[in-house]
Amino acid sequence: MTKNMKRAIRRHHVKRLNKKRKGYWSGILLSQEHNALRWCGMITKTPKPCSCHMCGNPRKYFNERTMQEKKSDAALIQDIADLQLKKNRPRSSHGLIYYS
Repeated sequence: MTKNMKRAIRRHHVKRLNKKRKGYWSGILLSQEHNALRWCGMITKTPKPCSCHMCGNPRKYFNERTMQEKKSDAALIQDIADLQLKKNRPRSSHGLIYYS
């Protein structure tokens, strides 16, 4: 992709996000004409108005784990339990595992 094409795509996405996010922050800030372009640019780059406990990352404020981390931990616990079951199964004299 050429440099001009990359620039065109980036500008296209900025215009698309500007149109999509005009109603963000309840549209209150965009009602002021003299600040409309400034606020529209800010909302395009950072859709969250602040980083308070309601808007920000829940890990920072509530020490919550993400869903991906929770699933990973559950899978790890299950794998450990499976390995322990395999380890505790009786073996024959030939070293083969008996399956029930």
